[in-house]
Amino acid sequence: MIRRLLKLFLVLVLFLYLLLLVRLIVFKYPDDMMLYNLRNWSPEAVLRHARRANLTPFHTIGYSLAYRQFNLVNVLFYNILAFIPLGLIASALIKRRWRWLLVPLMGLLVSVSLEAMQLVTTLGEGDIDDVILNFTGAVIGYMLFAIIVRIGNWFKRTFLI
Repeated sequence: MIRRLLKLFLVLVLFLYLLLLVRLIVFKYPDDMMLYNLRNWSPEAVLRHARRANLTPFHTIGYSLAYRQFNLVNVLFYNILAFIPLGLIASALIKRRWRWLLVPLMGLLVSVSLEAMQLVTTLGEGDIDDVILNFTGAVIGYMLFAIIVRIGNWFKRTFLI
């Protein structure tokens, strides 16, 4: 019973977390700007927007490094940090046997979906570097979960024989 309630709670937390990601990543601009973009939406606008997307891995990161842009640390930090909770929550929900595969895959799918939403709504720039960094954050979350589980198991064996 407690496990089922915990799982239900984690599913709710995951849902709220995903809504927060959509709000922070896709709908991040002021309301008037978003309304303007959505009112002027057209397939042609999406195509124009898609042509500006960065599909070259590490291009944005390399450019920022080459020109020492202050923004680089923020972009790296926040793109990775934003997806660590996904790795943690998904790891807690997915059975151990498939966790190593499904958690990174989930991070990849969520990240690609958010980038696609930005392109389709013309409310953000599609960037493969964001996908790479978000994926990295989900994997870090998975690894943190594995470390926490091992520490918990060690603690149980050592102190609660």
